[in-house]
This record gives sequence, structure tokens and C-alpha cells, in this order.
Amino acid sequence: MQYRRISADCHLDMLWLPPDLFTSNASSKLRDLMPYVAENSDGVKRWTDNNGAEYGLCGGVGATGTPWVPGKQLRADKMAEAGLYKDYFEKGLRRPGDPHLRVKDMDRDGVDAE
Repeated sequence: MQYRRISADCHLDMLWLPPDLFTSNASSKLRDLMPYVAENSDGVKRWTDNNGAEYGLCGGVGATGTPWVPGKQLRADKMAEAGLYKDYFEKGLRRPGDPHLRVKDMDRDGVDAE
């Protein structure tokens, strides 16, 4: 197979992981130490832990998980054009965290391997 484009920047921000990933896989002794998703009074879902740390908005932009604001960041606008945020907020799809959807995105972007 001939590779035309190989991504060397593949990573997955915590914000795109399943909300129960850590709590459902941790042993009972460690479960209370694991990060989890909680919904605040405004209905916003954020990653947090029992020590009060916040790790960002579910489906947010970048490692800090800030909300997507159209026109603020070109990279985020390009992801929005591809349907990333719409798929998450309207359909519950976590495209970066689903290997099958990730491969479809790679095909769309012309990336042969990561």
C-alpha cells in the first residue's frame, strides 16, 4: 500500500471520550477518584472530579473544552463545517472517540494512516 498522507498529530482530547469511561472501568476502590461528566444547572455537561476540578466542556474546543464560537478559531470553524459539533450536540456522536467514525473522517480528509 502506498501512503499519500500520514497524520503525526493524532490525539484524543478528554472532552470527546464517553462520559462514563473512567468510572465504569475503574475498580471500586478507585472509582471515586475518577473524572466523570456532570450537568450543571444550565444544562451544560462538563468533565469534573470529586475534588472539584473541571476538565472542560463535553464536545468543546481543544484541551480546555471551551465552547465553539463561530469565527473565533479557524481550525474549530473547519471542524464545525464538517459537522463535528452538530453531530455531537444534536445526535450525541463523538466522532473523534469512535474508531469507525474516525476512519470515515480520515477518508474524507485524505489521511491514509495515523
